[in-house]
Amino acid sequence: MNNKLQPQKSGFRRACRNAAGLMGAALLILPLLTSCGQGAQKSGPQENTPPASAGTQNTPSIPDLPMAADWPSDLAPAQLPEYTAGTVTAAVDGEGVLTIKVADTGRSDLEDYLEKLQGAGWIVTSNSYETKTVLGLYTVTFALQAGDTMLQIDVYTAEAGAWPADKIPPDILEPSSGTLVGEVEVQETMENAWYFTAWMKPGHRNT
Repeated sequence: MNNKLQPQKSGFRRACRNAAGLMGAALLILPLLTSCGQGAQKSGPQENTPPASAGTQNTPSIPDLPMAADWPSDLAPAQLPEYTAGTVTAAVDGEGVLTIKVADTGRSDLEDYLEKLQGAGWIVTSNSYETKTVLGLYTVTFALQAGDTMLQIDVYTAEAGAWPADKIPPDILEPSSGTLVGEVEVQETMENAWYFTAWMKPGHRNT
């Protein structure tokens, strides 16, 4: 009986070994197919799409520059004539000062303009850095920059003062020329004696 069952056992063992071999081959083929699929995905073309906010995330904001195409006649004093020997590129009305930038100009152009101001009654003084002109409440400085091709004009307007007629004797008369600037300080130093200080600028009087 044992001899008859022996062939059946060996056949069964061979069948098991064959099945195990097929399963092992299947297990080996499956990782290969998976790796091939991943390789095909990696090798394909990829789109580099930036995030929706990438266009504006690091873009610096550009401030609006106060550009002027013409002479700022609405900001400059009426007594200050237009500077025409160049191109006005900017006019900034700052705190207590109006700054005007003029490009494409030169020293000879500025000298001609200053002669025009002097003829109109402006007092003109110069040093190695700038030229200063004064008329009434207005003080205007001129400075050449960028190799004498750019001109900066700064216009300062002082506060007008009032003659203290109610604080001093009536026989002390107000000056007939010049312009009072700022507050006039009056002090009585002794009986019937007054001391007062007042800044006077030459030029037209304000009426």
